[in-house]
Amino acid sequence: VKVRTDDYVIKNDVRWCSDTIVIPAACTAAKNYLHVSNNSVVVVDQGLTSTRINKPVEFEGDKIFASPSTLKFTENTVVIIESGSKLIADNGSTILLTNGSKLIIEKGAELIVKNNSKLILQGATLEINKGSKATVFGKANLIRDDRSTILGSTKGMIKK
Repeated sequence: VKVRTDDYVIKNDVRWCSDTIVIPAACTAAKNYLHVSNNSVVVVDQGLTSTRINKPVEFEGDKIFASPSTLKFTENTVVIIESGSKLIADNGSTILLTNGSKLIIEKGAELIVKNNSKLILQGATLEINKGSKATVFGKANLIRDDRSTILGSTKGMIKK
């Protein structure tokens, strides 16, 4: 395992689980945008490791002491899903884009929000480039305010 604090390129499959995973403020400069590349899959998922000692939640028939995960884009951060790569929110997790942040889905890349997960845009931009795919299962799971923008085609984006 190699851990660095200045590496903003995801080059392999990862599963992220935590109450809140924060995209760092450093990802506001073009040279530091967070890139999901190399045909990688990033899954934001319900963790099973206990993160508290009270208020268990029901998950797949068991009581666990962990909340669904939230991937938070802080103000003005930019994340780019490159061709062949995917960003997936699963099992009640949330992808939250806040003021001025931007998620760019390049041609051949994919965003999937499934299993009661949510995509929330608060003054943010979702850019769906031609040849890319964004899928949100359940109309109520795409939440956006009046300040948010979706660029590109949303045809077929919402699935039952």
